[in-house]
Amino acid sequence: MQTTTRIAVDWADIDAMRHVNNLAILRYIQSARVNICRAAGLMPEFAAPKEGPIVASISVRFCLPLFFPGEVVIESRVTGCRTTSFTLAHRVLDGEGNLAAEETEVLVYYDYEAGRKKPLPAAFVGAAKAEGAGDGASRDADSL
Repeated sequence: MQTTTRIAVDWADIDAMRHVNNLAILRYIQSARVNICRAAGLMPEFAAPKEGPIVASISVRFCLPLFFPGEVVIESRVTGCRTTSFTLAHRVLDGEGNLAAEETEVLVYYDYEAGRKKPLPAAFVGAAKAEGAGDGASRDADSL
């Protein structure tokens, strides 16, 4: 399960060092997360969802700066799937295809009304595993 998200660098994303602020890169990744979760059928349209993914952990490695003007390309894929959680990996590339950042995150499928995790939909798990996702989500996430 993979998606590609393209985002134009906005002038407002530039910091005092004249490059894209690291927090802006995390916002770009957030947009990519929403895109892949929507494509996978895990996010209802934005209207008081009763269940859906919630971020449990994020790890990011910044490799090179991004600049304005420019375009950012985020390649996202599901790399691991467990009972109630899954792992996403994102590669953030500059407009020339150079790796600017790598991010890995664990998301837990969550019942917002009950206030607790719940099993991932079987169709999502089946599709993710059919496309090569392993059991790579964190055990810590399943203990949440």
